Amino acid sequence: MLSLPIPRKSPHSYGSIKSPKEEFRHLGEIVEQLTHFRMSDSCLAHLDPDLDRDSISRADGWRGIFGQSGAAQTELKTVGQGDVFLFFGQFRKTEIGPNGHLRYAPRAPVEHVIFGWLRVGDVYRLPSERAQVPTWGGYHPHLNFQIEPNPNAIYVAAERLDLGSALPGWGVFRKFRAELRLSHPDGLEDKKGKRRIMASRWRLPSWMNPWEDATNPRTPLTHHREPSSWKGSDESFATLQTQSRGQEFVLDADKYPEAWPWARGLVEKCSVDV
Repeated sequence: MLSLPIPRKSPHSYGSIKSPKEEFRHLGEIVEQLTHFRMSDSCLAHLDPDLDRDSISRADGWRGIFGQSGAAQTELKTVGQGDVFLFFGQFRKTEIGPNGHLRYAPRAPVEHVIFGWLRVGDVYRLPSERAQVPTWGGYHPHLNFQIEPNPNAIYVAAERLDLGSALPGWGVFRKFRAELRLSHPDGLEDKKGKRRIMASRWRLPSWMNPWEDATNPRTPLTHHREPSSWKGSDESFATLQTQSRGQEFVLDADKYPEAWPWARGLVEKCSVDV
């Protein structure tokens, strides 16, 4: 799997970010082919979250790093040291087309998939705590351009996923696995009676349904407090119709003791390149 950075003002271009796929020298070649050359390798790329050590050259001490600002950061005001980000995005299968260029597979659905993680080691509120950000993080776009609205913050990963663990506190999932898919694999019928996968309709572990025990409901995932959002949940899985254009969803893990073992298990199993 490969999560492509969004195009935005940045110190890096797609052509300066190394590709994890040996067939391509850098992300610029991938972006050019997938956009039919409407974008070039010189287009600037917002490398954030920055989770892959091999993407660019690194200064000593580098760790995974993520920046957020504006209304999205307001959603994260309760997130702090020890909390875990699971990053998801829209993914679609690709293939080499008849012309020898990379393309999206014509009939492949768009799905939401978890592509990386970061356990928070430190949080820096900007601009007041700018001087406290480690020097190796000085390249980050949230520190260098006056385009990020307030509030603005930088999250730096912890060294390890948890105490006594050999797992790093940040990283990317290289291979697609079913456990990382959020979108419900069973499609819904559209107006023409054709079943298709809806990226925003998720299938989650059953314990994540806040109304699993109707007599003792738990605090729902933020933005999904209405029971109607969880319609279709059963003993096997929780079904969630996510908020349109949602970005930051926060789960209060203090209310869900199942959350940490689940998240840790994803990293343990899915971060292995096999």
